Amino acid sequence: MIASMTGYAEHEIKGDWGNLRWQLRSVNHRYLELQLRLPDTFFHLESQLRDLARQKLQRGKIDGFLQIDLANSQRPSLSLDMSLAQQLLAFCETLAPLLPEKAPVSSLALLAWPGVVIGAKRNDPDLIPLITDCFAQALNKLVEARKQEGEQLASLIQGRVDKIGNHVAAITARLPQVAAQYKARLLSRLSEISLNLDASRFEQEWIYWLQKTEITEEIERLTTHLQAVSQLLQHETRVGRRLDFLVQELNREANTLAAKSPDGFLSQLAVNLKVLIEQIREQAQNLE
Repeated sequence: MIASMTGYAEHEIKGDWGNLRWQLRSVNHRYLELQLRLPDTFFHLESQLRDLARQKLQRGKIDGFLQIDLANSQRPSLSLDMSLAQQLLAFCETLAPLLPEKAPVSSLALLAWPGVVIGAKRNDPDLIPLITDCFAQALNKLVEARKQEGEQLASLIQGRVDKIGNHVAAITARLPQVAAQYKARLLSRLSEISLNLDASRFEQEWIYWLQKTEITEEIERLTTHLQAVSQLLQHETRVGRRLDFLVQELNREANTLAAKSPDGFLSQLAVNLKVLIEQIREQAQNLE
């Protein structure tokens, strides 16, 4: 199933000990990039969580945030390392004569110094399986959300492909009429100026014009690329990179067709093709 690279999911686990919640947000990116924010005591889980994500996702920038709220009975108590605080105060007094103005020592600055405030170690091992399980559940929800959006994007892209196909059919149907109109106009002008041009020379000029405005190959390649896009959307899952290549090919053919168009109506259709192809490109950038 086709998946988008954008999505959001969260999962929460509750218990007598409190609750924890994983929030995952995904946006489009060329590769898979993971940024997980965990409390300091759980940094060692990051590698394991990254491996879980790589099993489910191929592309996208994933931001993950873990929130843990412990019940009052589970919250760690705090204490002060008075010895360290006194050493810091003594250092400040020692440095005071070297300073032009003595600044007061802030208690908040002392509390922010690493090690001054001591937190009793909570029972972290009991939370580890809950954290990994919650992450796995949130990841599954994110995958499902990306699939749902991917289906919507695929439907939008297919709609543009169908419109392009209609324009290509209109261009194909218009070509004989354009050629006949140009030939009649050329003969009319020749008769107006009473120029006697032998038949063979006229045919040469006529063939030259047909070659210069020939867009059959572009039409055929456009049709082939459109079929390839539809097949990708129907039968593949990881389509982003291949679809991007096909969009480049579609755009190249549309540019050539616009340059060769000998008729205002065909030129307008070619412009419409380029608009639709650009819309496909914008949507394709979000597909995994």
